[in-house]
Amino acid sequence: MSKVKALDEIKNITLEGNPDHRTASVRLLKESLPVAEELIKLAVGVSPLNPISAAALTAFKTISSLVTSADPKCNLAIPSKEIEVTVNNNGDMVYRCLHSPAHEWDLSGRKIP
Repeated sequence: MSKVKALDEIKNITLEGNPDHRTASVRLLKESLPVAEELIKLAVGVSPLNPISAAALTAFKTISSLVTSADPKCNLAIPSKEIEVTVNNNGDMVYRCLHSPAHEWDLSGRKIP
């Protein structure tokens, strides 16, 4: 995995949430994303009943909640739209906006075509 960039360092993403929550969420995201991504990679192809799957799901839910708390918006189209974290077809966590069509960024901040 490439170096994780904070949401507030990614081009075309703005953060609109409560400043105190936003700052804490961005810091905690940057610290937590590598662990969550590793757990998700370990859980690929593992039974949903396996404890590693439960850990991966819990980590993903935590990351998703932190992203929501930071209130990121994509400004590549008007009006700006919310951004969520999701797992793509390769099993990688990515940021994806709710525009149609959606824009995506990897965790290092690179826009995915």
